[in-house]
Amino acid sequence: MAEVLESATLTNLNSTPVVMPTMGEGASYNPKTNEDIILTTTAIDTSSTYHMGPRIPVEAKIKKVELVVKGADSNATATLAADINLIWSDAPVGGVAAGAPVEDGTSTTNADKIPTSALNGSVTTTAAYSSPNKMFGSATVIAANSGAVKQQDITYANTFTTAMSLLPLWDALGYTTKPNGFFNFYIKVTTGAATAAAGSLYLKVTYAV
Repeated sequence: MAEVLESATLTNLNSTPVVMPTMGEGASYNPKTNEDIILTTTAIDTSSTYHMGPRIPVEAKIKKVELVVKGADSNATATLAADINLIWSDAPVGGVAAGAPVEDGTSTTNADKIPTSALNGSVTTTAAYSSPNKMFGSATVIAANSGAVKQQDITYANTFTTAMSLLPLWDALGYTTKPNGFFNFYIKVTTGAATAAAGSLYLKVTYAV
């Protein structure tokens, strides 16, 4: 028998009284975009990691994540691959380069920790890297052959789902109450470049908030 289904959004709009959808969760929104870039060197190997923005608030509802890599692996058969995680902002601990801490609302308990794949509010460290979320890529080949530009829409490349795109990040990651702060991105190389080369990693995120 064929399915006859109606979305929850339409069901709510057809109810009495009408239940209006929330912005970015069925109601229209003005998309926000932010981006960041890191310039890579010839030292890329499997111990390489990259803390990247854009820094986005915990209530952001992610609609699109794009990764653009140029250079980085100049081999005719590029092998550079990486995990792409969400990570708590490192601002309260001064960032990976240390220096004076800058408070952005992220707790020192969460700062620079990686939410795990359990999606229950648990976290791991960059050192332990135990069951990280890998939301937007798991061992994903990120470089094009011969150092050419590789542009990927990685929104749904791994465990981030279409249903999650309608949720604030803190909810999608399994926190029962909204914590304060911001998330960054954490890229961990899983397979080194066949021929490491200077290049660039560029991330662009579109979200509702």
